[in-house]
Amino acid sequence: MFISGFIYRIITDCPTTGKFKVYIGSTMQSLSMRLSQHESMFKKYQETGKRYCSSYEVLKADWYEICLEESLHIDNLNDLLKAERKAYDKYRNHGDYILVNTNCPARNVKEYYQSAIGKASIKRYHQTQKGKEALSRANKKYYDLPEFFRDNHIEVVSSLPFYSKDRTDRQRGDGVFEQSIEALKMLNAVGYGKEGTGLQLNLVYNPAGAFLPGSQEALEKEFKTALKKDFDIEFNQLFAITNLPVSRYLDYLLQSGNYEKYMEKLIASFNPVA
Repeated sequence: MFISGFIYRIITDCPTTGKFKVYIGSTMQSLSMRLSQHESMFKKYQETGKRYCSSYEVLKADWYEICLEESLHIDNLNDLLKAERKAYDKYRNHGDYILVNTNCPARNVKEYYQSAIGKASIKRYHQTQKGKEALSRANKKYYDLPEFFRDNHIEVVSSLPFYSKDRTDRQRGDGVFEQSIEALKMLNAVGYGKEGTGLQLNLVYNPAGAFLPGSQEALEKEFKTALKKDFDIEFNQLFAITNLPVSRYLDYLLQSGNYEKYMEKLIASFNPVA
């Protein structure tokens, strides 16, 4: 079933440069509703200083407006992010606009790494503080850190949508699976995921559609068998995460007509003693 999605831009003029400042986003709501959300978030940010969004660089101007960039029909959220990425690239390279977005949509692993280089020294400082247990949510983005993680006995938790190329790239973008496999091999090479090393490498799986993950134990066996057989990759545990019906995922459930069924599944599957 296809649902409606929209790519939008929020723009304002920048008299000092003679250009326009622009923020690019995507939504499955009406543009007026999405703009109201941005404005509400900006007001809270001004009051508390928390939850910064780069759209505020446009909203703090005296004049701004939201415009439709593209209307499309999608069958999953990844299609929406890919369309947002096209618009992002268009305005990033446009001489008449200053793109204010700080996060690039549908990034690949290399782009995650490049965006993180400046943060690496800060993370290293926090991860080496004595008396503190460190848990690094890696997402395979710091290619220079496997040895650092090993030397400081840091547990690595890494997202991997699936153990096959087609499903992973369909969810995260072309080339992501191969780069993820390369990064996991680098972690294995320094001892992560290997029996007897004490270096924990755990993977995270969450479904892309309107359904709950299967048995975590069964999925872990599937992942371990497939990754070992096809790529000689080992890891310790798999965490199967349930998607919360909030934000974009909530919009997706509502637009696709799956909200009530999904909530019924959540309630029926809830384990109060877990």
